[in-house]
Amino acid sequence: MMLARFPSVPSSRPARRREALRWLIALASAVASGAAGCAESPAPGSTTSATGGGAGADGAAGVGGASPDAASDVGASEAGGCYREPDLPERWSPPCEFVPGHNVCEAGRCGLTYGCMVLGAGWCEPGRAASGEDPVQVYMTLAPQVGEREVTRAEWVAAGLTLPAVAGGDAGAGVDAGDVGCAGMDCPVTGVSWVEAVVYANARSDAEGLGQCYQVNGCSGTAGVDLECQFVTAATSPSQRCEGYRLLTAAEWEYAARAGTRTAYWSGPATQAAAATTCEVEPALAGSAWYCASAGGALHPVGQLPANGLGFFDVLGNAAEWVEDELAFDPGAGPLENPGGDVQVDVGAGAPRQIRGGSYADRAGTLRAAARRSAPPAARLPDVGFRVVRWVYWVGGG
Repeated sequence: MMLARFPSVPSSRPARRREALRWLIALASAVASGAAGCAESPAPGSTTSATGGGAGADGAAGVGGASPDAASDVGASEAGGCYREPDLPERWSPPCEFVPGHNVCEAGRCGLTYGCMVLGAGWCEPGRAASGEDPVQVYMTLAPQVGEREVTRAEWVAAGLTLPAVAGGDAGAGVDAGDVGCAGMDCPVTGVSWVEAVVYANARSDAEGLGQCYQVNGCSGTAGVDLECQFVTAATSPSQRCEGYRLLTAAEWEYAARAGTRTAYWSGPATQAAAATTCEVEPALAGSAWYCASAGGALHPVGQLPANGLGFFDVLGNAAEWVEDELAFDPGAGPLENPGGDVQVDVGAGAPRQIRGGSYADRAGTLRAAARRSAPPAARLPDVGFRVVRWVYWVGGG
Protein backbone atom coordinates (compact mmCIF):
# COMPACT_ATOMS: atom_id res chain seq x y z
CA MET A 1 0.00 0.00 0.00
CA MET A 2 1.44 3.37 -0.97
CA LEU A 3 1.60 5.89 1.84
CA ALA A 4 1.61 9.64 1.27
CA ARG A 5 4.26 11.54 3.21
CA PHE A 6 3.73 14.74 5.08
CA PRO A 7 5.55 17.66 3.47
CA SER A 8 8.88 18.74 4.90
CA VAL A 9 8.60 20.90 7.99
CA PRO A 10 8.84 24.62 7.08
CA SER A 11 11.70 26.50 8.68
CA SER A 12 9.88 29.71 9.68
CA ARG A 13 7.45 29.88 12.60
CA PRO A 14 4.55 31.49 10.60
CA ALA A 15 4.95 28.86 7.88
CA ARG A 16 4.92 26.06 10.47
CA ARG A 17 1.76 27.49 11.99
CA ARG A 18 0.06 27.67 8.58
CA GLU A 19 1.05 24.08 7.81
CA ALA A 20 -0.19 22.85 11.21
CA LEU A 21 -3.48 24.69 10.72
CA ARG A 22 -3.89 23.11 7.28
CA TRP A 23 -3.50 19.61 8.71
CA LEU A 24 -5.85 20.36 11.63
CA ILE A 25 -8.53 21.53 9.21
CA ALA A 26 -8.06 18.38 7.13
CA LEU A 27 -8.34 16.20 10.21
CA ALA A 28 -11.49 17.96 11.39
CA SER A 29 -13.01 17.49 7.97
CA ALA A 30 -12.23 13.76 8.05
CA VAL A 31 -13.78 13.35 11.49
CA ALA A 32 -16.89 15.25 10.43
CA SER A 33 -17.35 12.99 7.43
CA GLY A 34 -16.97 9.81 9.47
CA ALA A 35 -13.74 8.89 7.69
CA ALA A 36 -11.29 9.53 10.51
CA GLY A 37 -8.43 7.03 10.39
CA CYS A 38 -9.15 6.07 6.76
CA ALA A 39 -6.86 8.42 4.90
CA GLU A 40 -3.56 7.00 3.73
CA SER A 41 -1.53 9.82 5.28
CA PRO A 42 0.76 8.95 8.18
CA ALA A 43 1.79 11.36 10.87
CA PRO A 44 5.02 13.38 10.54
CA GLY A 45 8.06 11.12 10.37
CA SER A 46 6.07 7.96 9.69
CA THR A 47 7.22 6.10 6.58
CA THR A 48 5.81 2.57 6.96
CA SER A 49 2.56 0.94 7.94
CA ALA A 50 1.88 -2.45 9.51
CA THR A 51 -0.29 -4.78 7.45
CA GLY A 52 -2.32 -7.78 8.52
CA GLY A 53 -1.37 -11.35 7.75
CA GLY A 54 2.42 -10.95 7.78
CA ALA A 55 5.38 -10.14 9.98
CA GLY A 56 6.00 -6.52 10.78
CA ALA A 57 9.30 -4.72 11.02
CA ASP A 58 9.78 -5.60 14.67
CA GLY A 59 9.48 -9.35 13.98
CA ALA A 60 7.34 -9.98 17.07
CA ALA A 61 6.41 -13.58 17.74
CA GLY A 62 3.05 -14.96 16.63
CA VAL A 63 0.91 -17.64 18.27
CA GLY A 64 2.73 -19.09 21.23
CA GLY A 65 5.18 -16.22 21.42
CA ALA A 66 3.26 -12.97 21.27
CA SER A 67 2.15 -11.18 24.38
CA PRO A 68 0.52 -7.84 25.16
CA ASP A 69 3.97 -6.60 26.21
CA ALA A 70 5.23 -7.24 22.68
CA ALA A 71 2.40 -5.25 21.13
CA SER A 72 3.02 -1.90 19.53
CA ASP A 73 0.93 1.02 18.35
CA VAL A 74 -0.03 0.64 14.71
CA GLY A 75 2.20 2.79 12.57
CA ALA A 76 4.07 4.24 15.54
CA SER A 77 7.31 5.75 14.30
CA GLU A 78 10.54 6.79 15.97
CA ALA A 79 9.35 10.38 15.63
CA GLY A 80 6.27 9.59 17.70
CA GLY A 81 3.80 9.79 14.86
CA CYS A 82 0.89 7.35 14.45
CA TYR A 83 -0.75 6.01 11.33
CA ARG A 84 -3.99 4.05 11.61
CA GLU A 85 -4.38 1.31 9.01
CA PRO A 86 -8.09 0.87 8.18
CA ASP A 87 -8.46 -2.68 9.55
CA LEU A 88 -5.81 -3.04 12.24
CA PRO A 89 -6.13 -2.44 16.01
CA GLU A 90 -4.22 0.36 17.65
CA ARG A 91 -2.12 -2.33 19.34
CA TRP A 92 -1.12 -5.60 17.71
CA SER A 93 1.72 -8.11 17.48
CA PRO A 94 2.62 -9.40 14.01
CA PRO A 95 2.28 -11.87 12.51
CA CYS A 96 -1.45 -12.41 12.89
CA GLU A 97 -2.53 -15.20 10.59
CA PHE A 98 -5.79 -17.11 10.40
CA VAL A 99 -5.05 -20.83 9.98
CA PRO A 100 -7.43 -22.46 7.46
CA GLY A 101 -7.69 -26.13 6.65
CA HIS A 102 -7.99 -27.61 10.15
CA ASN A 103 -11.76 -27.44 10.36
CA VAL A 104 -13.70 -30.70 10.65
CA CYS A 105 -17.51 -30.88 10.88
CA GLU A 106 -19.16 -33.98 12.26
CA ALA A 107 -22.10 -34.92 14.49
CA GLY A 108 -23.59 -31.45 13.98
CA ARG A 109 -20.53 -29.61 15.28
CA CYS A 110 -17.59 -27.90 13.59
CA GLY A 111 -14.19 -27.34 15.12
CA LEU A 112 -13.39 -23.68 15.57
CA THR A 113 -10.08 -23.35 13.72
CA TYR A 114 -7.27 -22.17 15.97
CA GLY A 115 -5.12 -19.23 14.95
CA CYS A 116 -5.06 -15.44 15.11
CA MET A 117 -7.66 -13.00 13.88
CA VAL A 118 -8.49 -9.32 14.13
CA LEU A 119 -12.03 -9.00 15.47
CA GLY A 120 -14.17 -5.87 15.41
CA ALA A 121 -15.11 -3.50 12.60
CA GLY A 122 -12.63 -1.72 10.39
CA TRP A 123 -12.32 1.97 11.18
CA CYS A 124 -14.14 2.90 7.96
CA GLU A 125 -16.76 0.12 7.85
CA PRO A 126 -20.21 1.44 6.91
CA GLY A 127 -22.63 1.22 9.81
CA ARG A 128 -19.98 0.67 12.51
CA ALA A 129 -20.95 1.77 16.00
CA ALA A 130 -19.29 4.71 17.70
CA SER A 131 -18.03 2.42 20.47
CA GLY A 132 -17.62 -1.26 21.23
CA GLU A 133 -16.50 -2.32 17.74
CA ASP A 134 -12.86 -1.22 17.61
CA PRO A 135 -10.51 -3.83 16.10
CA VAL A 136 -8.74 -6.10 18.56
CA GLN A 137 -6.25 -8.88 17.92
CA VAL A 138 -7.29 -12.27 19.33
CA TYR A 139 -5.46 -15.59 19.48
CA MET A 140 -7.58 -18.73 19.65
CA THR A 141 -5.19 -21.41 20.89
CA LEU A 142 -7.74 -24.22 21.22
CA ALA A 143 -10.40 -25.67 18.91
CA PRO A 144 -13.79 -25.97 20.63
CA GLN A 145 -16.62 -27.73 18.83
CA VAL A 146 -19.34 -25.26 17.83
CA GLY A 147 -22.85 -26.16 16.69
CA GLU A 148 -22.93 -25.86 12.91
CA ARG A 149 -26.60 -24.79 13.14
CA GLU A 150 -28.66 -22.78 15.56
CA VAL A 151 -30.39 -24.93 18.20
CA THR A 152 -33.65 -26.17 16.72
CA ARG A 153 -37.05 -26.73 18.24
CA ALA A 154 -36.45 -30.48 17.86
CA GLU A 155 -33.21 -30.27 19.86
CA TRP A 156 -34.94 -28.20 22.53
CA VAL A 157 -37.60 -30.90 22.97
CA ALA A 158 -34.98 -33.69 22.88
CA ALA A 159 -33.35 -32.09 25.91
CA GLY A 160 -36.62 -32.57 27.81
CA LEU A 161 -37.74 -28.94 27.66
CA THR A 162 -41.11 -27.43 26.80
CA LEU A 163 -41.39 -25.52 23.52
CA PRO A 164 -42.10 -21.82 24.01
CA ALA A 165 -45.85 -21.35 23.70
CA VAL A 166 -45.43 -17.61 23.47
CA ALA A 167 -42.41 -15.81 22.08
CA GLY A 168 -41.67 -12.13 22.41
CA GLY A 169 -43.74 -11.35 25.49
CA ASP A 170 -41.10 -8.81 26.50
CA ALA A 171 -41.41 -7.04 23.16
CA GLY A 172 -45.04 -6.10 23.70
CA ALA A 173 -48.08 -8.21 22.95
CA GLY A 174 -47.47 -11.97 23.03
CA VAL A 175 -46.55 -13.50 19.71
CA ASP A 176 -47.31 -17.16 19.07
CA ALA A 177 -44.25 -19.10 17.95
CA GLY A 178 -46.02 -19.92 14.71
CA ASP A 179 -46.51 -16.23 13.98
CA VAL A 180 -42.81 -15.80 13.22
CA GLY A 181 -43.50 -18.01 10.21
CA CYS A 182 -41.50 -21.07 11.22
CA ALA A 183 -43.14 -23.50 13.63
CA GLY A 184 -41.57 -26.69 12.24
CA MET A 185 -39.22 -28.75 14.37
CA ASP A 186 -36.29 -27.88 12.08
CA CYS A 187 -36.74 -24.17 12.80
CA PRO A 188 -34.53 -22.34 15.29
CA VAL A 189 -36.00 -22.24 18.77
CA THR A 190 -36.64 -18.58 19.59
CA GLY A 191 -38.49 -16.66 22.27
CA VAL A 192 -36.22 -18.14 24.96
CA SER A 193 -34.27 -16.04 27.43
CA TRP A 194 -30.50 -16.07 27.96
CA VAL A 195 -31.14 -17.94 31.22
CA GLU A 196 -33.24 -20.54 29.41
CA ALA A 197 -30.48 -20.98 26.83
CA VAL A 198 -28.10 -21.73 29.72
CA VAL A 199 -30.63 -24.21 31.17
CA TYR A 200 -30.79 -25.94 27.77
CA ALA A 201 -26.99 -26.22 27.70
CA ASN A 202 -27.04 -27.92 31.11
CA ALA A 203 -29.92 -30.21 30.10
CA ARG A 204 -28.11 -31.30 26.95
CA SER A 205 -24.95 -31.94 28.98
CA ASP A 206 -26.98 -34.12 31.35
CA ALA A 207 -28.53 -36.03 28.46
CA GLU A 208 -25.09 -36.89 27.09
CA GLY A 209 -23.54 -37.69 30.46
CA LEU A 210 -21.31 -34.60 30.51
CA GLY A 211 -20.54 -32.26 33.36
CA GLN A 212 -22.55 -29.05 33.51
CA CYS A 213 -20.86 -25.72 32.77
CA TYR A 214 -23.35 -23.53 34.67
CA GLN A 215 -24.73 -23.28 38.18
CA VAL A 216 -28.24 -21.84 38.06
CA ASN A 217 -29.78 -20.83 41.39
CA GLY A 218 -33.02 -19.43 42.74
CA CYS A 219 -35.22 -20.76 39.94
CA SER A 220 -38.95 -21.22 39.69
CA GLY A 221 -41.22 -22.06 36.77
CA THR A 222 -40.61 -24.05 33.58
CA ALA A 223 -38.01 -23.39 30.88
CA GLY A 224 -39.76 -22.32 27.70
CA VAL A 225 -42.81 -21.15 29.62
CA ASP A 226 -42.23 -19.00 32.67
CA LEU A 227 -38.77 -19.82 34.08
CA GLU A 228 -37.30 -17.22 36.42
CA CYS A 229 -33.89 -17.53 38.08
CA GLN A 230 -31.82 -15.29 40.32
CA PHE A 231 -28.18 -16.16 39.67
CA VAL A 232 -26.06 -17.89 37.02
CA THR A 233 -22.40 -18.78 37.54
CA ALA A 234 -20.43 -20.00 34.54
CA ALA A 235 -17.25 -22.05 34.66
CA THR A 236 -16.64 -21.86 30.94
CA SER A 237 -13.07 -20.69 30.35
CA PRO A 238 -10.50 -23.25 29.11
CA SER A 239 -8.87 -23.38 32.55
CA GLN A 240 -12.10 -24.74 34.07
CA ARG A 241 -12.13 -27.79 31.80
CA CYS A 242 -15.88 -27.99 31.70
CA GLU A 243 -16.78 -30.80 29.31
CA GLY A 244 -20.44 -29.95 28.83
CA TYR A 245 -22.29 -27.57 26.54
CA ARG A 246 -22.26 -23.80 26.91
CA LEU A 247 -22.98 -20.58 25.04
CA LEU A 248 -20.27 -19.12 22.85
CA THR A 249 -18.24 -16.21 24.13
CA ALA A 250 -18.52 -13.05 22.04
CA ALA A 251 -14.99 -13.62 20.70
CA GLU A 252 -15.74 -17.24 19.75
CA TRP A 253 -18.94 -16.20 18.03
CA GLU A 254 -17.27 -13.52 15.91
CA TYR A 255 -14.30 -15.76 15.15
CA ALA A 256 -16.73 -18.41 13.88
CA ALA A 257 -18.85 -15.87 11.99
CA ARG A 258 -15.92 -14.30 10.17
CA ALA A 259 -14.33 -17.58 9.08
CA GLY A 260 -11.06 -15.83 8.36
CA THR A 261 -12.49 -12.75 6.65
CA ARG A 262 -12.05 -9.10 7.58
CA THR A 263 -15.05 -7.82 5.65
CA ALA A 264 -18.25 -6.78 7.40
CA TYR A 265 -19.91 -10.07 6.43
CA TRP A 266 -18.22 -13.40 5.74
CA SER A 267 -19.77 -13.18 2.28
CA GLY A 268 -18.31 -9.78 1.39
CA PRO A 269 -17.95 -6.09 2.24
CA ALA A 270 -20.66 -3.74 3.43
CA THR A 271 -22.05 -0.94 1.33
CA GLN A 272 -23.88 2.13 2.59
CA ALA A 273 -26.91 -0.13 3.02
CA ALA A 274 -25.28 -1.14 6.31
CA ALA A 275 -25.56 2.42 7.57
CA ALA A 276 -29.18 2.89 6.46
CA THR A 277 -31.93 3.35 9.03
CA THR A 278 -34.43 1.60 6.77
CA CYS A 279 -34.37 -1.86 5.23
CA GLU A 280 -32.04 -1.74 2.21
CA VAL A 281 -30.70 -4.53 0.00
CA GLU A 282 -27.09 -5.44 0.79
CA PRO A 283 -25.41 -7.12 -2.22
CA ALA A 284 -23.01 -9.20 -0.10
CA LEU A 285 -25.93 -10.84 1.73
CA ALA A 286 -27.68 -12.08 -1.42
CA GLY A 287 -28.17 -15.82 -1.09
CA SER A 288 -26.21 -15.99 2.16
CA ALA A 289 -28.44 -14.59 4.91
CA TRP A 290 -32.10 -14.21 5.92
CA TYR A 291 -32.67 -10.56 6.88
CA CYS A 292 -35.28 -7.88 6.40
CA ALA A 293 -34.78 -7.67 2.62
CA SER A 294 -34.80 -11.42 1.94
CA ALA A 295 -36.64 -13.31 4.69
CA GLY A 296 -40.18 -12.21 3.93
CA GLY A 297 -40.68 -11.25 7.58
CA ALA A 298 -40.29 -14.79 8.85
CA LEU A 299 -37.85 -17.27 10.35
CA HIS A 300 -36.72 -20.13 8.12
CA PRO A 301 -35.68 -23.70 8.85
CA VAL A 302 -31.98 -23.96 9.70
CA GLY A 303 -29.38 -24.70 7.05
CA GLN A 304 -31.28 -23.63 3.94
CA LEU A 305 -28.59 -21.17 2.83
CA PRO A 306 -24.89 -21.94 2.29
CA ALA A 307 -22.56 -22.27 5.28
CA ASN A 308 -19.62 -19.92 5.74
CA GLY A 309 -16.01 -20.98 5.24
CA LEU A 310 -15.86 -22.80 8.58
CA GLY A 311 -19.08 -24.73 8.02
CA PHE A 312 -21.49 -22.65 10.13
CA PHE A 313 -25.03 -22.11 8.83
CA ASP A 314 -27.19 -19.04 9.52
CA VAL A 315 -24.44 -17.39 11.52
CA LEU A 316 -25.68 -14.11 10.05
CA GLY A 317 -29.43 -13.58 9.99
CA ASN A 318 -32.39 -15.94 10.52
CA ALA A 319 -32.37 -16.11 14.35
CA ALA A 320 -30.13 -13.69 16.21
CA GLU A 321 -28.03 -15.47 18.83
CA TRP A 322 -27.44 -15.04 22.55
CA VAL A 323 -23.77 -15.23 23.55
CA GLU A 324 -22.32 -15.52 27.02
CA ASP A 325 -20.77 -12.07 27.53
CA GLU A 326 -22.55 -8.99 28.75
CA LEU A 327 -22.89 -5.97 26.50
CA ALA A 328 -20.41 -3.99 28.58
CA PHE A 329 -17.69 -6.65 28.21
CA ASP A 330 -14.55 -4.82 27.08
CA PRO A 331 -11.77 -7.12 25.90
CA GLY A 332 -9.20 -4.33 26.16
CA ALA A 333 -6.56 -3.20 23.72
CA GLY A 334 -5.17 -6.66 23.05
CA PRO A 335 -3.58 -8.79 21.87
CA LEU A 336 -5.77 -11.31 23.72
CA GLU A 337 -5.88 -15.07 24.13
CA ASN A 338 -9.21 -16.94 24.35
CA PRO A 339 -11.07 -13.99 25.96
CA GLY A 340 -14.33 -14.37 27.88
CA GLY A 341 -15.90 -17.06 30.04
CA ASP A 342 -16.34 -17.57 33.79
CA VAL A 343 -19.15 -15.04 34.17
CA GLN A 344 -21.34 -14.45 37.21
CA VAL A 345 -24.76 -13.04 36.43
CA ASP A 346 -27.24 -11.50 38.81
CA VAL A 347 -30.30 -12.05 36.65
CA GLY A 348 -32.41 -9.65 38.68
CA ALA A 349 -29.95 -6.83 38.08
CA GLY A 350 -30.58 -7.29 34.39
CA ALA A 351 -27.05 -6.64 33.06
CA PRO A 352 -27.70 -6.88 29.29
CA ARG A 353 -26.23 -9.84 27.45
CA GLN A 354 -24.93 -9.61 23.91
CA ILE A 355 -27.03 -10.79 20.96
CA ARG A 356 -25.04 -11.37 17.77
CA GLY A 357 -25.62 -12.02 14.09
CA GLY A 358 -28.85 -10.16 13.49
CA SER A 359 -32.14 -11.79 12.57
CA TYR A 360 -34.70 -12.19 9.80
CA ALA A 361 -36.25 -8.88 10.91
CA ASP A 362 -33.04 -6.84 11.14
CA ARG A 363 -31.49 -4.33 8.76
CA ALA A 364 -28.25 -5.25 7.00
CA GLY A 365 -26.05 -3.28 9.40
CA THR A 366 -27.12 -5.44 12.33
CA LEU A 367 -25.85 -8.54 10.49
CA ARG A 368 -22.28 -7.23 10.37
CA ALA A 369 -19.95 -9.64 12.19
CA ALA A 370 -18.88 -6.90 14.62
CA ALA A 371 -22.39 -5.62 15.36
CA ARG A 372 -24.25 -6.42 18.53
CA ARG A 373 -27.68 -6.10 20.03
CA SER A 374 -28.46 -6.67 23.69
CA ALA A 375 -31.27 -7.51 26.09
CA PRO A 376 -31.64 -8.38 29.79
CA PRO A 377 -30.87 -12.05 30.55
CA ALA A 378 -34.52 -12.76 31.38
CA ALA A 379 -35.89 -11.25 28.14
CA ARG A 380 -37.68 -13.45 25.61
CA LEU A 381 -37.60 -12.13 22.05
CA PRO A 382 -39.30 -13.72 19.03
CA ASP A 383 -36.27 -13.44 16.75
CA VAL A 384 -33.54 -14.49 19.19
CA GLY A 385 -32.23 -18.03 19.60
CA PHE A 386 -28.72 -19.42 20.20
CA ARG A 387 -26.17 -22.08 19.34
CA VAL A 388 -23.92 -24.04 21.71
CA VAL A 389 -20.28 -25.08 21.95
CA ARG A 390 -18.22 -27.47 24.04
CA TRP A 391 -14.56 -28.00 24.83
CA VAL A 392 -13.40 -31.44 23.73
CA TYR A 393 -9.61 -31.23 23.55
CA TRP A 394 -9.02 -32.98 26.87
CA VAL A 395 -11.93 -35.46 26.71
CA GLY A 396 -10.64 -39.04 26.47
CA GLY A 397 -7.15 -37.99 27.49
CA GLY A 398 -6.74 -35.36 24.75
